[in-house]
Amino acid sequence: MFWTMIRVTALPDQMNFEVAAGETLLETALRSGVPFAHACGGRAKCSTCRVWVLDGVEGCPNRNRDESLMAERLRLADEVRLACQLRPEGELRVRRLVLDETDLVITSQLLSSPETRSGESKQVAVFFSDVADFTKLSEQLSPYDVMYLLNRYFAQVGDIIERNGGFIDNFIGDGLMAIFGIDDQRDAPLRAVNAAIQTVATVDHRLI
Repeated sequence: MFWTMIRVTALPDQMNFEVAAGETLLETALRSGVPFAHACGGRAKCSTCRVWVLDGVEGCPNRNRDESLMAERLRLADEVRLACQLRPEGELRVRRLVLDETDLVITSQLLSSPETRSGESKQVAVFFSDVADFTKLSEQLSPYDVMYLLNRYFAQVGDIIERNGGFIDNFIGDGLMAIFGIDDQRDAPLRAVNAAIQTVATVDHRLI
């Protein structure tokens, strides 16, 4: 029996392999020694096997139901496909998007958090806040008082940020970074400015 073989180039590995008709990209890649991540075992329950199709997207069939559900959930671009579901119909050049253990951890965090997405670009407003002269202030306080002050500060400011439709992305010492506009609010910059004004008022009247 004659099988039509389809050539695939995988980056950044710079490896070439051939996929038999009807076979998934993941199946052949693993057999060929390309280290594709596949945390769910290739059942479209995660996106760790996803690839960016650099060339040959026209040789990719439409997403099946399982892949479509994951793509809709993560808002994946048309060029980003799940290797476990993709059965190439033409020559492809792809790039693996989950390369190591660090990427696996990041991917897991993205999947578990409804506030974050992968594979999309957004216009957002970024809010930075820290306590003026905090180093000098902390030198005059006991460790307990420093922690009490920071916890109270973060609790008050966190509440302000949430009320204005933002969420805290990171804490850096006595500072924090928040993002506004993840849900496509057109007034994200105004929300961030309002949060800043309210933060100053809170510090002036409650924390000091």
